[in-house]
Amino acid sequence: MASGALALMLGLDAALAVLVTMLASALMPFTLPPIALHLLGVEIDIAVGELMLRLGLVVGGCFATAWCLRGVLPPGFTLRHAEALDGLAVLGLLLFATAIMDGVTAMALEQPGFILLCALAVFGLNLALQVLGSAAFAWRGRRQALTLGLCSGNANLGLLLAALADRAAVELFVFVAVAQLPIYTLPVIQRPLYRRWLAGERSPADGPPG
Repeated sequence: MASGALALMLGLDAALAVLVTMLASALMPFTLPPIALHLLGVEIDIAVGELMLRLGLVVGGCFATAWCLRGVLPPGFTLRHAEALDGLAVLGLLLFATAIMDGVTAMALEQPGFILLCALAVFGLNLALQVLGSAAFAWRGRRQALTLGLCSGNANLGLLLAALADRAAVELFVFVAVAQLPIYTLPVIQRPLYRRWLAGERSPADGPPG
């Protein structure tokens, strides 16, 4: 869910990132359970239907809350309080990252090889998915292609834990926790590259050329 904020900081298409994230989240109850439980054979003590229902309640609840807030809040509220809302979003990311890392240090001391393997896997997967996502949408232009690549790499695994809080194995929790590392660190490393790649390409916010 950080893709929109990250895209904004990196000079990418933030609106596109938010749209893609919302669509992917809405589809997750229908796509993730059969992929995780059937195609990949992930061992989770839960039936496909129940997992779909849980994810649907989590995602549907979020969309319902957003819809209700939109109807209650006065017009222009988000624009007038943009900085405060951005601060809340950052605070939410920090709270999520802090909470999900609980227990990772202890396991790293007990099983450093497992943590290292998870870290190598998640960094490799994030970068590979970014490359594949960008390449698949290269025809959309460099800015949008890189935006879709960023969204492809930053998978919303936290949503899976929200639905499997009482069923997921400890190893799955640790893997999802470690998977947050590239989401928070890669943008800092990649920022100079994005500036170079986007040099000379106009942002949609710039308006038409003069």
